[in-house]
Amino acid sequence: MIPSELRPEIKKNNTKLCLPDESFIDTLGYVYLPLQIESQIESVFKVSITEKITIPPNTEVITSCAIKGDASSIMNAMTQSLPSKHTDNLLIAKAVVDPSCGQIPIRMANITDFEQIIQPDTHVAICEAVEVNFDSAHSDINKLMNVTSFDKAKEIPSRLTDLLERSSKLLNEDQISQLDKLLIKYDTTFSKNKSDLGRASAIKHTISTGNAKPIKQAPRRLRLWGH
Repeated sequence: MIPSELRPEIKKNNTKLCLPDESFIDTLGYVYLPLQIESQIESVFKVSITEKITIPPNTEVITSCAIKGDASSIMNAMTQSLPSKHTDNLLIAKAVVDPSCGQIPIRMANITDFEQIIQPDTHVAICEAVEVNFDSAHSDINKLMNVTSFDKAKEIPSRLTDLLERSSKLLNEDQISQLDKLLIKYDTTFSKNKSDLGRASAIKHTISTGNAKPIKQAPRRLRLWGH
């Protein structure tokens, strides 16, 4: 494959082939150039379901999907949702995949309270060729590991001291030391106050009560003393 600006040019007499360096080759009146211009290579493909899928409410699945088109020359591609009436109630996860074999995994989540049925050959995503710099990725991982590595000189945050004390009552010294290191390493996992807990709305939590009938009770005044 060569860029379009470097394509050989056929002269009018059909016997000379002009190369990019302005030299000529005698073609003896016959030229056959099976070239594929870089701009003509397809890089975006539709992704479709290969078989009927039923996704329960508030559930996610991973399924194998088919690439529509010839992606055999592409090793890395990014998947993303294809907006349509079939995917309005689904979340399609972005991922880097290898589409060269014609099949890729797609992760989908049903964010509704109703069962979602997807028929075969339904287009649910697109797959676009990307360049992945693995050296850079490994470098970023190493940096992240260095940043999150345990620093022995670091002390446990004051907001976690009470948790450490309450959790250490039945532990020996070695276990207390391990717990101390664990709390220091993952101190950002714990909230600093009641206002930084955050909220999530993508998937709702439900509790199945089976066939139990709902009950109704009259409000009762709480006692002001004791428990």
